[in-house]
Amino acid sequence: LLFRVAAPVARRFALGVVGNLARLPLGPQAIDFLGHMAPPRQLAREFCGLKFLSPVGLGPWLDGEAQATKALSRFGFGFLEVG
Repeated sequence: LLFRVAAPVARRFALGVVGNLARLPLGPQAIDFLGHMAPPRQLAREFCGLKFLSPVGLGPWLDGEAQATKALSRFGFGFLEVG
């Protein structure tokens, strides 16, 4: 279904769904249940006094409207760039 609509519409819909899911009482646990999203501890890094779970980050262009930052933070990224 998402492949039949324009990419910006599909992205906005998908981010809205996972964003709303993350706001539900058991939503974060549901997201974790969907897959192995926590990065291995060996990937953790420290930089300028900040600890990152992973050296892989997500830039601001995927979720420009900040609909799903709480959900995306559970996807194994070490950091999310917002703004």
